[in-house]
Amino acid sequence: MKNARTYERITKKFLKSLPRKTAGLIEASDPIAVMIRSIFEVDSTLKQAAEILQRLKREFVDYNEMRVSPSREILDLIAEEETPSLRQKAETLTIFLNNLYATFGGNSLDSLQKLSARELRNRLGEMGLPPYGSSVMAMMVFGVPTVPVDQTLVDCLTYEGCVPPGSTIQEVQTFLERIVRPKDAPATHQALRAYVEKQAKVVRKHQQAQQAAQKAQEKQQAAFSRAAKGAVNVKKSSAAKKSRKATGAGKSKAVRKPARLKAKK
Repeated sequence: MKNARTYERITKKFLKSLPRKTAGLIEASDPIAVMIRSIFEVDSTLKQAAEILQRLKREFVDYNEMRVSPSREILDLIAEEETPSLRQKAETLTIFLNNLYATFGGNSLDSLQKLSARELRNRLGEMGLPPYGSSVMAMMVFGVPTVPVDQTLVDCLTYEGCVPPGSTIQEVQTFLERIVRPKDAPATHQALRAYVEKQAKVVRKHQQAQQAAQKAQEKQQAAFSRAAKGAVNVKKSSAAKKSRKATGAGKSKAVRKPARLKAKK
């Protein structure tokens, strides 16, 4: 990340300004519940993710029944209106549960306890969890100090000037985990989620305004380009006409061959 020290100073000041609380942290006593909530938290809210988890628990007898259910059935249960994001999340849930069962023969994650932090997140990713979900699982279930990041958080931090425009999820996560002390990671995560839930709408409006301004600018530039191209074509056409006139005048002034003289009788 370019100008990392400048952004580090800005971000540390920003993080200190956020109110800290522990209420609403995911219970780690049920790792599968943590996993489900983490999937549906991505670019959403803690409340919405918790409501989806409770809806699924009421509908299915256990996680095995959930595992063998088609993602379409899960989607119908959690969404009043289908969206590409929810469809993908329902598919992610069934993929992870089936990979977990195929790998360990059940719903236990105990076999992952011996892995290093990097290996753990890589393995969770290989089993189908997105980066945000892998980080939440690593922190809440396995005690690994991480700072989960989704695209909404990246957009919000960009809006605040904490990270450069165009930063990726991985870049922002690496940056935050470098400047946040390990013992502060859970509280920082919770503070950032609360901030995102309040600020996301403002940031989206700001992005929409920027996109509209950019489109207007592109439209104006395209109009200028067409006008300039038209002017060039007119100039070329005018030059061609003048050239044709000059050529015609030259031909008319050309010396005609003299007529043959009649022979004298």
